[in-house]
Amino acid sequence: MIISTIDESQRKAAKVAGFTYLFTLATVVFAQFGVHNRLIVEGNAAETARNIMAHERLFRISIACDLISELLTYPLNS
Repeated sequence: MIISTIDESQRKAAKVAGFTYLFTLATVVFAQFGVHNRLIVEGNAAETARNIMAHERLFRISIACDLISELLTYPLNS
């Protein structure tokens, strides 16, 4: 049985990974429950399109949140 100590670089990497996961989680929750629910009408594409046209800035924020979450998740999964 080998017992090894955790060095400072491993601690730093773990802290960065943890912060990144938390930030990604916050971004995804905001996008899914704060933005998408206001724009998307289940089963009604026309109403969804009207909501997107009426709230263009909210739609752009939604896209930005999705991109941020994907960009942050990719290195964590590699």
